[in-house]
Amino acid sequence: MAELSVVGKNVIKVDALEKVTGRAKYASEEGIGIPGMLYGKILYSPYAHAKILKIDTSKASRIKGVRAVLTGKDTPEHRSGWMVDDRHILCHERVRFVGDAVAVVAADNREAAEESLDLIEVEYEELPALFDPEEANET
Repeated sequence: MAELSVVGKNVIKVDALEKVTGRAKYASEEGIGIPGMLYGKILYSPYAHAKILKIDTSKASRIKGVRAVLTGKDTPEHRSGWMVDDRHILCHERVRFVGDAVAVVAADNREAAEESLDLIEVEYEELPALFDPEEANET
């Protein structure tokens, strides 16, 4: 049987010195990227179950460096999901859990994206929690 070249052998990690000395750069760090790269931030629902009555992105869109502010109205009706195709890319009419994605911002830098996100105004009508799967399926 031929001897394996990697399995069961010590492998030299080419980035080990940079990591243990703190000099390694990670994708989440400022200064890492490519020319023209945009930073994205997502606005998440604070409610477990609510109707989205209104989303105002006008102030958010006016921040210097913001390239786009999108809501469910800007995304296709198509649904997708891990096991069941039951979720929109961004919520269209209602949120179904805390953390459901409501809007997204793309900007030239992280600061502009964060500032813009804070200026998105969402008006919700909180709905009662649903604990019966049959009842939840009807909504």
